[in-house]
Amino acid sequence: MNESNESIRASGVKNTWESLRGLMFKGKGETQKSREQLDRERQERKFMAMVLLPDSTALSEHDVQMSEESREAALDIIGSDEFGQREADRIIEQIQTPVQAYGAEAVFDRSFADSREMRQILCFSTGLYGEEFVDLCHPRTLESVGKTCPSPARLDERIEEIRDMCERWKADPDKRDRAESWLFLLDSKYDEFKKIVYGKREEYHQVYKGLQREAAERLSERPPFERYTREEGVEMLGKSECEGDPVPLAGGGSWELTTSELLNANLEPKYKVEVDGMEIGLSGIFSISGGRDGAIGYVKCPDGKIMQRSFYRSNSQGVWRLLPDYVLSEKERWYGKGYSEEMLILPSEMQKALSAITQEGRVDLEGRSGEAIFFGTAKHYNSQDEYLDCLAKGMMRGRLYSEVSQTPAFNLDGRSGDPDRKAAPEFVRAKGNYYMQPNFNDETADYYTQTSLYGVVGVNCVRSNDKQLKYIFNYASVQYENGQSEPVAWLGGVELQSPMTSGGIRSCWISAGDLSTPPLEYADQAFGYGEESKKRGHYVSMWRKYVSQLSLIRRYCSAKIKQARSSESLSA
Repeated sequence: MNESNESIRASGVKNTWESLRGLMFKGKGETQKSREQLDRERQERKFMAMVLLPDSTALSEHDVQMSEESREAALDIIGSDEFGQREADRIIEQIQTPVQAYGAEAVFDRSFADSREMRQILCFSTGLYGEEFVDLCHPRTLESVGKTCPSPARLDERIEEIRDMCERWKADPDKRDRAESWLFLLDSKYDEFKKIVYGKREEYHQVYKGLQREAAERLSERPPFERYTREEGVEMLGKSECEGDPVPLAGGGSWELTTSELLNANLEPKYKVEVDGMEIGLSGIFSISGGRDGAIGYVKCPDGKIMQRSFYRSNSQGVWRLLPDYVLSEKERWYGKGYSEEMLILPSEMQKALSAITQEGRVDLEGRSGEAIFFGTAKHYNSQDEYLDCLAKGMMRGRLYSEVSQTPAFNLDGRSGDPDRKAAPEFVRAKGNYYMQPNFNDETADYYTQTSLYGVVGVNCVRSNDKQLKYIFNYASVQYENGQSEPVAWLGGVELQSPMTSGGIRSCWISAGDLSTPPLEYADQAFGYGEESKKRGHYVSMWRKYVSQLSLIRRYCSAKIKQARSSESLSA
């Protein structure tokens, strides 16, 4: 064989070997990946078996059988309001940790004694922040983590507080270097720390988070409403009742809303929404004053009555509310706030439905006054003084006020509320225990809507760890009059799981206080935090000086960024 043929042969052998080696490594990677996937699926089946049968021994089995029907049933439970982090922790905490299995001294000697970084995170986990504590850690310190934070989820919440503290420290030149080094340490080593401390508990915690996301996606994909036939809508309208007062007219006299007027205006029920078994009919969207959107609701009460209600979308907050009453005179035009504006927030199911209905266009009222129709379902007061006097004396009119709580079930920002000032943003935090905090993995709604003030607004509904609260977060890109634009996010409101009322709102409510400060606020309500150079109509920007400094908003933005990166890596 000549030299050229030998060279060709050698080259062919080399190419063949490179191809084989590539296939071998590819096969190894795929086998490893499939093994990890198989382990994950096995853990999912065992966790879901415990969800379906809490007293079973599924966790101690090597594997369990799970039919598709059983899997669907387990996801329904995980997605329900009755199964939250507390119930998941009861399952996860049945698993032995490495400390329980091998002893704190053995785990400490193996993973902490020679690692200052791990000891630093151990200090964080027990609430010790000073550098001087790092060398004082010992096996009992490790034991205390398992006692105070038996589940990885609880430790996540504690570490999130430290991250938030470090973010605040970055604004202080004397603390910035330490804050950045601690944040880098947590970003690079915290996941490894959890695996060492919790072992299989951490794996099942991640399994639950994945199942939770899947269950939440199933909820968010449900159609926001059903449609009534024309006959069904007209029939519901005919059975409905209006307890509103006659609406005063500018030229004198008054005007009374009737079912005939609603029918002629094409505002009969067209869309059906169910909230905790209560049926609520919704009209199409129509325009009211101030660039706001309005709709008529038809609330089917347990006593069989169907009550007509008016709903509107707040310009500054971007959420839909009930109008229970109003002030209208030659000098005043004012929407009633009930015991608090936060009492009036509609449930998240209705928020999503009304936003979807908005996409179908607005009803042409053919010259009729949308404002008069809107006020027609509510009680009228002659002045704010009269309104506030009745409120103080407990003499508010209308069925609704006998059904809702006069005071909030909880002040989420920890304050009783002072209308004459705002707390400094660095001190405004979401109070309450671990279970009341938002779980950003449990996102039950993710949609877009359109408002006159913000333009396109993204909406995320996130449940708390115990699923009793629903946090409504919004995000948008604001266009200011000076030509600048700015991405913003804010808390639109918080919903508390409680019985529904004839007003289409919950009977108990949460006060979010300064936590729900909007990024655009009236200048006279900015309390020195508004940026006069960034205006939109009567509103000034509260984003840079206030809203972006709130720890809850920073946590939300951080979670959204992580989710976006995760989606990018999965698609890649």
